[in-house]
Amino acid sequence: MGGLIGAFSPGCVASLAGDADALSEPEAFRGERSCWSGPGGHVTAYRWTWEPVPLAFDGRCVVALQGDLFVEGGTQGAPWLLERYRRSGPEALRGLDGEFAGLVWDVASGALLLFRDAFATRPIFFARDGGRVGVGTEIRQAARAAGIPLKADPRLAELEANGLPTEGRKTFWLGVSRVLPSEALRIDGGGSTSSAVWSLPAFVQRRCEAAEVARVLPDTLGRAVLRRSGTRQILLLSGGLDSTSIAAAAPGRFEGALTLSYPGYECDDAERARSVARFVGLRHDVLDITAWGPVRSLADTMRDCDQLPGMTAYQVRPAMERVRSLGAEVAVLGLGGDDFFLPPAVALADVLSREGPKAALCAVADLVRDGATGRVHARAFARHALRSVLVPWLKHMLVPVTESSRRPPLLWDSGARAHVAGWRNVSNGWWAIFTVLARAWSGSARETLEQLAAREGVGLAFPFFDRAIAELATSAWADAVMGRRRRKELLAQAFRGRLPALITDGWRGLLPPEPALEEVQRSAARQGAAAQPGIAPAVRAWRRIRLEARLAGQKE
Repeated sequence: MGGLIGAFSPGCVASLAGDADALSEPEAFRGERSCWSGPGGHVTAYRWTWEPVPLAFDGRCVVALQGDLFVEGGTQGAPWLLERYRRSGPEALRGLDGEFAGLVWDVASGALLLFRDAFATRPIFFARDGGRVGVGTEIRQAARAAGIPLKADPRLAELEANGLPTEGRKTFWLGVSRVLPSEALRIDGGGSTSSAVWSLPAFVQRRCEAAEVARVLPDTLGRAVLRRSGTRQILLLSGGLDSTSIAAAAPGRFEGALTLSYPGYECDDAERARSVARFVGLRHDVLDITAWGPVRSLADTMRDCDQLPGMTAYQVRPAMERVRSLGAEVAVLGLGGDDFFLPPAVALADVLSREGPKAALCAVADLVRDGATGRVHARAFARHALRSVLVPWLKHMLVPVTESSRRPPLLWDSGARAHVAGWRNVSNGWWAIFTVLARAWSGSARETLEQLAAREGVGLAFPFFDRAIAELATSAWADAVMGRRRRKELLAQAFRGRLPALITDGWRGLLPPEPALEEVQRSAARQGAAAQPGIAPAVRAWRRIRLEARLAGQKE
């Protein structure tokens, strides 16, 4: 399985070669290995069989890369980026496109650059111990390279126990941090600085009608599928609109489709998936997932991943085992569809900035009435997107009158609306995706999924997390994306006629993982907790069970 591990001494060219052998054989990585050891550091890269060359170096710098760089004519790897760095220096990282994470060790300057794609599809972590920086595509490898033990952060453990996310740069472990989405982090003898690999500058000025977005979306998604590496791909096909849209966009790209089934439960949508597979001409395989469960497989899951797994993480191992048995190398997932085509929290900020508080509050009320998922979006809006609009406005209110001829009015009249609209980079709801809420893309759920899949020798691809998709989705006004008749109306409009009407015009509903809920509730009851029905009590119980398991494993 692919991965990289390295140790460096930024600002110093002292040799670390004495540790190179210890870092060249991490138990987690397998496959074709490439190594470099020289002034100031060493790095070992392991390559998926279908990926480009992961390591390149000359007398000036070293490039280690996981994943693909999308360029005109195909995909590229570390040698292409090394040549680009020779010509442009650190500016070579600006504008990179693809699914990637990597590093550049500049031998001449003693600077280490860590970078990651805009949607955090590949993980990369770092840890420091004095003047030594350890880097790895897994948390445990970064800690190992830095020479520090893995020790849970008590503050973050408490946050986890209370259901608060540990997103952003910090991880669950003391001393280990992640590189953020679309970040180029420079570490040298003077400290660290951060810059953006890529942002979405043009969308502010560009707005498209929903009909035009829907017209070009299928072809755009199809190209996103085709540029992802892996010669043999299996689509993880649910009965929802995201994965089925991928099936319709590029059916000839896949070896087949795999659906996780929950026989006897309302959340089982195997028949919907089967109808789509027949409609687009895909070989279809179904895996009964009810034989596994989150509590029963928790010990194995904890052993194979560094994070605190979600309630559905138990599904990853059996699903990836089946993918491999079907002769595939890569599993293609529909993750990302919700981010751009479901009414997310950030879309509410767009409504707020254009239509005012009343319209935004009505939208929030609609989300709350939708149930648990809607309430999550509403809370995120209140916590993040609303703040991104109102905080700059309130700060302006504090400007002395002598420095401003006229403060914005207190009431949300045309003057206030125009004033807020002036902060395009912070007030537009869609921009929040790439600023505040983008931090969620870097969190532990995606990283856990990636790590568990890698343990089974399977890579992951996320066509919705594509630059062209981002630019297209955000060119439509948020309310067009949100739809007035149903969720993901824009996505449904794009694929009408390409998918069965059951998918584009029917209502799937919210389908919680009911078998997982039941098992967690039973486990909590056996431990003396009251077995309360519903999603929220089960989720609270799961947080406690997994946290106790992780802390107990650490003590062992």
